[in-house]
Amino acid sequence: FTWETITCKRNLDRQVEKLFNIKKDKAKFKEASEKIKSIWGFSDKDIDAIRYFVCQTRHKNHNPSMNKAIYFWGTLKQTGKTTIARTLVSILNGDKFENAGKYESSLPHELQYGAHDLPLASLYNAVMIDESLPKEASKSYNIVKQALTSKSARYNRKYQSVKWVECRRNYIFTSNDDIGDFIQDKEERRFYAIEMKTKPKHTSFEEIYDVWLQFCINAEPEDDWQT
Repeated sequence: FTWETITCKRNLDRQVEKLFNIKKDKAKFKEASEKIKSIWGFSDKDIDAIRYFVCQTRHKNHNPSMNKAIYFWGTLKQTGKTTIARTLVSILNGDKFENAGKYESSLPHELQYGAHDLPLASLYNAVMIDESLPKEASKSYNIVKQALTSKSARYNRKYQSVKWVECRRNYIFTSNDDIGDFIQDKEERRFYAIEMKTKPKHTSFEEIYDVWLQFCINAEPEDDWQT
């Protein structure tokens, strides 16, 4: 338990600070943004939403009701949604792409359907949930909403006493399904959905990682980002 909550977080914070401890360069951020729009066809609004998400993971002690989750979806195969999600969670945890698997979870696990599940959000800055939120998950809608804007979880340790653990609810979802099949509230503000409609031009994993790395480490919030 000590490793899972205290030591793990301490090591994580150390590696994240090492990666992000640079002087922000607006020119590099703009260059990365233009490359991303060119490769994946994202809009300026999409870019701004992902920037918000990146800054959200870096900001300490903000009101969790302001948490936004990114939802990459599309019915077309090979659009890059899973690759982008894995790249982002790797970078936001100060890590390399090849280690992305440790930051992947499932919706049932994060909602603690298992009696002794420890959400990965209690260990890491950002977590990916792949192939999630289909129509069948609509019954969990209110539970998901509550989880996204909470900052703690009740951890039922096996053969030990129950503990409350801090959570960083920064989730990136990927799915083949339109988020409209899950969302029941027209005013829902906890998700920003990006539909991936086209196959991107061929780009190596090294190039993909580098362009998103430059985007993330040079991203800065607007002065009035909370508004």
